[in-house]
This record gives sequence, structure tokens and C-alpha cells, in this order.
Amino acid sequence: MKHVLVTGGARRIGRAISLMVAANGGMPVIHCNESVDEAERLKNEIAASGGEARVVRADLSRTETMDALFDEILSKTGGHLDAIVNNASLYAPTGHGAACRSIHVLSPLALIRRLAAMGDGKAVVNILDTRVRDDAHAEYMAAKNELRNLTISLARELAPAVRVCGVAAGAVLQEDGHPVSELERLASFNPLHAHGTPDGLAECVRFLLETDFMTGEIIHYDGGYHLGKG
Repeated sequence: MKHVLVTGGARRIGRAISLMVAANGGMPVIHCNESVDEAERLKNEIAASGGEARVVRADLSRTETMDALFDEILSKTGGHLDAIVNNASLYAPTGHGAACRSIHVLSPLALIRRLAAMGDGKAVVNILDTRVRDDAHAEYMAAKNELRNLTISLARELAPAVRVCGVAAGAVLQEDGHPVSELERLASFNPLHAHGTPDGLAECVRFLLETDFMTGEIIHYDGGYHLGKG
């Protein structure tokens, strides 16, 4: 594990993934948009533990800026990037279709294309949603489903130079501003009657980044939610 871009890497699940990369001897490139202060604090936290990180800022809803973002990443890493974790997300109610598709599909695709152009030995992990339907967030769900399909398509297209996998997350964190009891309620919908943790999801990402004989694989970190109720 070397230089790894983590989009949305300053907070919540992204923070756990960034810390996991650093703990395993890698350099996380912590992408943020509005969470600049959190990203800088995380970079300093990693440095205090003997690691190294970089911070980049970009609005992923503006797909046309992805080339500039990628160039900035290479500038800050001495031309190195080995993997991308597409974690940034917009859990917006119906009515934010353009932004949802840019953040979850178009910008990740642009970044993956640039990574693939660098040569062999690269890896991508896309953070997905284990659900396939959410009527109150229809455009978010449509974009996440498209990213899932893109994961499989790109695994075929970009092999053997780039491995592309995904982690489909279930009940891991409640929404910002919601009580922990909300997460506990969601746990009742999966067979294990439990919820996961950001650190547990980050371990799934670590496995996929480090396992070099795997592509097109989607790990469901969801307590068995994807199995249905039987």
C-alpha cells in the first residue's frame, strides 16, 4: 500500500480509510471539499503518529475540474499514485440528480481513467450502498447503482493493469445530526441484527487494496442485509 487517494477522506468513513492507509505504511491523499479544517487536522494527526499524508481540495460535483485535481495530486506526491478509494458521497433527497451523478459516477470515472493511464499495478475500491432502492433519495440511489455497475464493467475493461473492486456498505453510521439510536434501529433490518463500524469497513478496503488476485469483487459489509429476509 503506497499512495492512495481517498475521496471524502477527512470525515466519517473516509477518515477511517485514511487512517487505515497510514497505519499500513501508505500515504493517504485526503480529498475534501468543505471539510478543509478536518482534513488538515487529520493530516497532522497522521504526522504525529510518524506517518505522512497530503490534502487536496475539489468539488466533485464539477466533473470538469478532475484533471486539475489529478495534476495537483501528482504534484503533491512526486508523481506517484497507486490506488483510489472513491468514498465521497452526497446522500441528498430527490431533486439533486446532477450533483449526485457527478459525485458518485462521473468524477470517479474521470479519476479512474487518469489512474489507468499511469500504467500497471493500480487498484480502485468504490464505496457502494448495499441497498438498491431508497424512494426518498432516488437519484442518490440511481447513482450508487450506476457506480456498482461501473465497478464490474471497469474491472473487465481495465484488467490486467488496474484492479477495480467495491465495498457495499450497510448500517455503519447514522446520518450527520441523527442520534446513535438511529443506527441501532437500522441494525434490526439485517440477519445479524448488528451494525458495522467505519474501522470495519476500512478493513474491507485494506483487503481489496492488498489482495492482488482479485478484481470485480464486491464485498457486502452489511450484516447480511443483501441476502434479504429469507
